[in-house]
Amino acid sequence: YILKWFAKEENPKAEAYILAATAYYYLENYPEVISYTSRALPLIKTPPLNWYELLLAGYYETEDLDNAAIVLENIVVKYPMRKKYWIQLAGIYQRLGKDKKALAIYELAYSKDFLKKKQIMQLCKNYLYFEMPYKAALVLEKEMATGRIDSTLESLNMLVDAWILAQESEKAESVFNEIINSYNDEKSRLRLGQLHIENEKWEKAVDILNIELESEDLTLISKINLLLGIAQFNTENIAEARISFTQALSDKSTKEQAEWWLDHIKRKGEKT
Repeated sequence: YILKWFAKEENPKAEAYILAATAYYYLENYPEVISYTSRALPLIKTPPLNWYELLLAGYYETEDLDNAAIVLENIVVKYPMRKKYWIQLAGIYQRLGKDKKALAIYELAYSKDFLKKKQIMQLCKNYLYFEMPYKAALVLEKEMATGRIDSTLESLNMLVDAWILAQESEKAESVFNEIINSYNDEKSRLRLGQLHIENEKWEKAVDILNIELESEDLTLISKINLLLGIAQFNTENIAEARISFTQALSDKSTKEQAEWWLDHIKRKGEKT
């Protein structure tokens, strides 16, 4: 009936095209949904949101993400306070491999306070991906302080990674200590010890690494013993360093380095 009517009508109104598009949507004929909706939109100065949604549905169903992105771009311009479309647009950009555009949309949405916890975490991951660790750290720190993001092991590890990449060692150290105190996480203990050694804070490295370990991970234990030995050596606790390096011989990941240090201690002793 609709097709016959269109054949007789010289200048169909926009609403008629939308009526046809809606009928085709229920018939699951999505190419025709796109065709009729696309003809309706230019006929109205400010098309209703549900018209754009109809066209968007057609593109989604036909997996035409490029055109779906164009529709969403129009929606966020014409209806900027509709939160979900910002998130959809960022998601489509990511699926299309347009990660920089996705980041820009996430940033705009964050500035409008549209993002929930999951999207804020994604924003921070995007910052890290594009080598903007300082921005990632600031957002994470702020959102944890407000309680919108929980201080979980995952979020704290992301924050510490951001501070390290931003070369903010003292801030990274503070977060490491929070992780260790809250979660007794021995991998974080290892990383903090390594950070202290990189910054030649030998005494701090000894303090953080010289504990009785609960882990059954032999590789982790050996790495901690290796770093502890290096810190002890540099605080001139040679006897303790020798013990730590000897314990680090037990795993292949640290054996070669431990042997080098033990040989170094031996050669140093022979010279004195």
